[in-house]
Amino acid sequence: MGGAVDVAGNTTKFAEFNWWFDPTAVQYVVRLPIPQVVVPLDVTDTVFLTKTIYDRIAHAANPTAVTTVFKEANGYGFDGKNGFENNPNYTQNIWDTLTLAYLVDPAFATETVERYVDVVDAPGAANNGQSVGFSSQPAAGPTLQKMTVVKKFDNARFFELYVDLLTRPVPVTLPAP
Repeated sequence: MGGAVDVAGNTTKFAEFNWWFDPTAVQYVVRLPIPQVVVPLDVTDTVFLTKTIYDRIAHAANPTAVTTVFKEANGYGFDGKNGFENNPNYTQNIWDTLTLAYLVDPAFATETVERYVDVVDAPGAANNGQSVGFSSQPAAGPTLQKMTVVKKFDNARFFELYVDLLTRPVPVTLPAP
């Protein structure tokens, strides 16, 4: 999960946090000649945890340790004052979780495009960590390969998996005495 190919960044106007944090590493990885999939802000900013989904987990009919921790971690938001428990319009991004779902089943991605993707890693550049998506191989610069960029996600199906995994009872096996 990283990058902001066709949308603004969330750390700078151009850079998404993960790619901005270590653009040298990202540049190295996106230039590797291996099949790659990018789950950028373009799609993660379209999938939000809402109060309805939160309630299905935090107020599950059969609470578990996971649902209790989920409620404690998310109920009152990052500032401890504004969250799902006291603001019915509160939402949260769940950026990296989409990548995990995609790894479980790539069919969660309902729209993808093939693009040449790179990242700006110029020392001192104001846009350091900027994602760059090209529809064709750039004439100058490094040799890039096309990679899959996820553009849309099956949000309803994703949240069914999300709720199921977070509310499913976890069997506990105790060691024999």
